Amino acid sequence: MKFNPFKKKKPTLLSERIAPVSFDNLPPEIANKLKQSVARVRRIIWVRGMAAVLATVFISLLMIMAIDAMVVIVNSLIRWGLWAVGVAATVITARVMILKPLSKPFTPRRIAALIEQNHPELEERLSTVVELLGTPDSVQEASARFLEVLTDTAIADIKTVTPRKEFTTKTVKPRAILAVITGGVILVLFMIFPSTMGRLLTRAIIPSAEVDNIYADNLRVAPGDKVVLIGD
Repeated sequence: MKFNPFKKKKPTLLSERIAPVSFDNLPPEIANKLKQSVARVRRIIWVRGMAAVLATVFISLLMIMAIDAMVVIVNSLIRWGLWAVGVAATVITARVMILKPLSKPFTPRRIAALIEQNHPELEERLSTVVELLGTPDSVQEASARFLEVLTDTAIADIKTVTPRKEFTTKTVKPRAILAVITGGVILVLFMIFPSTMGRLLTRAIIPSAEVDNIYADNLRVAPGDKVVLIGD
């Protein structure tokens, strides 16, 4: 079925006139490409955010274990404080890198503007068509001939756009590399010092665990276990 932007529509209420631009009012060629771009951007945000969260978790664990290894922590409240700082850093990272970006609606207008940032040669034709056709009453207010030519041009422009090329994983790589490096450091340390790292990791993740610190093996009690009378 051919898209007809000039088909008469029923009068809309004021609440409908101020509604955001809809994908359904756009030509299929433009709507499909914009939807593919939205899906691509969401995947990038999700992967980038997860990499950042993993990096934060690994860095927090390394810092907590390093402090525990260098300082004899007697008071359990200090261990709980370090644990709370690590959890807070992870939650903040997840909020900033995943929840906040994904909570913003990816409207046709917004995704069209993102595409045009990399294509100044489009001269905002795509966003103009999205704005005019995406809002029901805009079609009736615009010049029919002008809108027809502009729509055909925008459809030709959008065919040259590839979401994979427009939205790359450039911002994902640094965070993924950091997560791999920090995770690799923990893995290597586990392979070299399995017992010590296991003890430090348990104390870092579960502050309430009754696990001795790494200096416990260096303590020697003489003469050791011995039965004595009360009072001696």
